[in-house]
Amino acid sequence: MSSIGEYNTLAKIKKLAEGSLDRDRTVDRTIHHGQVTSADAAETESFVISEWRGFLGEASSRMLPCDICGPVTIRLTLAQPNVLVPKEAGQSIGAALTDSDAESAAAQLTYSVSNLRMTVDSIIPPAAYNMALRERLASNPIKINYKNYFGFSMSGVGSAFTHRFSASSHSIDNLWNVQRNSNYLTTGVVATQLTNNSTAGVGDSIVPAYFAFKTHDNAGASTYQWQVNNTPRPVYRAKLLEALVDFVGYGSDKIGAKAAGSIISDRDWWHNGQGVVGYRMHCPTELGVACKSGFDTSGVQASLQLSMQGLTTPSSGEDRTSYVFVETTQTLCLEAGKKISLVY
Repeated sequence: MSSIGEYNTLAKIKKLAEGSLDRDRTVDRTIHHGQVTSADAAETESFVISEWRGFLGEASSRMLPCDICGPVTIRLTLAQPNVLVPKEAGQSIGAALTDSDAESAAAQLTYSVSNLRMTVDSIIPPAAYNMALRERLASNPIKINYKNYFGFSMSGVGSAFTHRFSASSHSIDNLWNVQRNSNYLTTGVVATQLTNNSTAGVGDSIVPAYFAFKTHDNAGASTYQWQVNNTPRPVYRAKLLEALVDFVGYGSDKIGAKAAGSIISDRDWWHNGQGVVGYRMHCPTELGVACKSGFDTSGVQASLQLSMQGLTTPSSGEDRTSYVFVETTQTLCLEAGKKISLVY
């Protein structure tokens, strides 16, 4: 249903938006191996992936009638070894590698997976339900909404840039942007140790280079502004602190004193490894993904862009990459005769 590039980057962004310190320190650590350890020895771990982005985990139905749509094939593509974190014996995990031998060894990092298996829950509904389903199918298709994502990359960004892209969908729900050093695609780059920037934060302080989302804020003077079909959002150039406020509040509809908390626990940590600039374009409801409430650009490509100004100047030899995800709601239509169509 989706073959988006950098699925793992998207999953990290959505975890920062939707997760909480409570879940990160319980479910994610015990089941998903959701932290990087600082031990010298290579890790051998058993873990479970039980949360998915896109059709497998963000759909309006928790069941798929395979007798109507036919058999389903799931293909998983594992990440490249550039997501791994090198650790030199006797050195801090965030410290630079000490010599060429250590750099050469780090560049050879790899991993393997064994005993891989998948379990799928299945149910047998009562005959009355199956009969009602087929009566519905005889007159109208059965529709299942689900989240889908598009990614756009732009390299060579500096202290000011404009990242332009376009998308067409019945419901554009969110825009997400992260910046990284372009060497995040290189295997063996040392991790960012967030406690080097602040000891006030709580949570995972070791961030692999692949997931080191940095805002490059220049002493609070940096600004950003989205633009949708030549209409600026917001109407003024906002400070990056406002992006943080929007992200922890509107990124997953966590508004009000009783709302769930965030994984992000420190401003410096956000600037140096957890920085996501987002823009919500839909109206959240109790129906969730079952309701399309985003920006409708069906039939025409919407012109979108993100402008950032006043960022820190890249150091000598530093190359930065801007990556934007467009989050949409699509519809899978199941029709008689096991016919399938998609409504973007």
